[in-house]
Amino acid sequence: MRFESFFTGHKASVLALAGNPKEPFFFSVGADGLVVRWNVHNPDEGDVIIRLNGIVPSMTYDKQSNCLYAVLNQKGILEIDHTKRKSELIVPLPSTSFNKLVVSGRYGIASAKGGELILFELKEKKIIDRIQTGLESTPQFILDEAKLWHYGTQGFDTISWDENGFKRSDSIHFKEDVCITSVGKYIWASEEDFLHMVDMKKQGKIFTIETKHGHFIKLLGSKESGFMVALLKSGDLVTIETSKKNALVGQPVQKEHNGAINDLLWSENYTFVITAGRDKKIGVWRFN
Repeated sequence: MRFESFFTGHKASVLALAGNPKEPFFFSVGADGLVVRWNVHNPDEGDVIIRLNGIVPSMTYDKQSNCLYAVLNQKGILEIDHTKRKSELIVPLPSTSFNKLVVSGRYGIASAKGGELILFELKEKKIIDRIQTGLESTPQFILDEAKLWHYGTQGFDTISWDENGFKRSDSIHFKEDVCITSVGKYIWASEEDFLHMVDMKKQGKIFTIETKHGHFIKLLGSKESGFMVALLKSGDLVTIETSKKNALVGQPVQKEHNGAINDLLWSENYTFVITAGRDKKIGVWRFN
């Protein structure tokens, strides 16, 4: 993976990224409230979609509706029509601070500080269920079709849902808090200096390897390739090639950002990795 260029234009830290990993366009949102549309090949042609009043810690793009969804601290969940350049507060959640948002089909899930997961219905614009994970911090989770995987005090839970809410199933336990992602049908969990491979169907650890590069604080997986990109606590990036029996961890790539990286995103058929920097810059990296 090699650094290509910076996209500039935000007046404050770039907080979150969103886009379809198969397309060259993507969106960013900054602490300045600006939501900007970019093309990975045109660093000087950012198009400001809208300005939001508040902090957006997470944003996602839904291909089905061609809309952006974002969590706005102290206000709730927004739907952003980037073609009409307007936003709507679809789920009011005052006095709530968020961490992560994922949308899939009819549903969306937001994690809130204090350990709560909030399941909501997009079309009806209503909350279906809320679950307390038992964590004081924000829970880690991923979405795989109609299943939600999250790590809490009771372990690594698989949760499915329907119109009636969440349904728990088995748990997998680790000693420490983890960050997780999915690659194909497997879940990968990073715990301190170790990386665990977890089978979604059998619900158990398959193997564990030592990363040797320190603690991963963010993992970016892919359903259509056997690769991950990991963000180290130091701010460096690492590529990981995975298989059913092993994971090959590459050498760290020195970060180009002057400060922390807030978010990672795949772009254009997994050819590029986009990074959101606290230094107001968006980094573009070519993935080999």
